[in-house]
Amino acid sequence: MTTVPQQLKDSKEQREVISVSAALKEQYDAIKALGGPKAWPFVQGNPLVAFNTGLVGLVSNSFFRRMLMVRKGLVLSSLPMAVIPGITMTLIYPILISNPILVGDLKCPLCASLRAGALGLTLGSIYPFLLAIPLNSALAINYATIEVPMFSKKSSFNEALQFWQRKVRYFKGQFISIAIFQMFLFAFVADRQFRLAHTELDVQFVKEER
Repeated sequence: MTTVPQQLKDSKEQREVISVSAALKEQYDAIKALGGPKAWPFVQGNPLVAFNTGLVGLVSNSFFRRMLMVRKGLVLSSLPMAVIPGITMTLIYPILISNPILVGDLKCPLCASLRAGALGLTLGSIYPFLLAIPLNSALAINYATIEVPMFSKKSSFNEALQFWQRKVRYFKGQFISIAIFQMFLFAFVADRQFRLAHTELDVQFVKEER
């Protein structure tokens, strides 16, 4: 699979076949050359979604610490809850959103926004929330703050499910608000990246099948 840069010179379209990696390098070089506010969707946009995902990890950690009445080990639980989701998003967002936009895999702004919104819901919201459960359950067991079904005592799946439903319901509204915000933030960044790639950059890339 290769990519083709499209350039208009003297009102004629010229194409040069290059590899995907070379296409991405050329695009990112063009973004750096833009500089200033125009380049923010790629320069600040990717770190922004990663940073926000790390914040969601911290908020989720706070939720579960209160649920399980954990008072100790704040740094022990906060550090991985901020770092792991943030690093994961740093790696995944360019692969699924930014790079496909730059090489033409995502051909419409709606497609880019929908994919980014789905990523914001799943990896940007649900993943940090679920990641906080075993971490804080382990702390609750270690500090003997509360008995956690299927972690600190034998129980059926239904009992464990009922336990978490009772605990989570107090934070359900807050979590839904965070998830909606993440979806809109990711969709907004993806939309701006798409607009930049298709309006401001000198070179745009589309897939060519052999």
